[in-house]
Amino acid sequence: MREVLIYNTTLRELNLSHNFLTDRGVRSLFDVFIRHNFTLISLDLSCNKYIEAGTIKKIASFLRRNVTLQSQASLVVASARE
Repeated sequence: MREVLIYNTTLRELNLSHNFLTDRGVRSLFDVFIRHNFTLISLDLSCNKYIEAGTIKKIASFLRRNVTLQSQASLVVASARE
């Protein structure tokens, strides 16, 4: 999936809920988001019980630094631990 995201220049919404994502997987995705210019405005990571609080904090920190996403993004992680 990482390689697909690197070259996708039109992706606006990404729903990864209920996918058993781990901290490592989420960090890998955000590494792609940080290094490449995406049009992503909505990301759903809900119901991925293996994502730890520390990773969610790193995601929040990334969003605070990303001007484009600050005004447009919808990030769903509130129920990530369910």
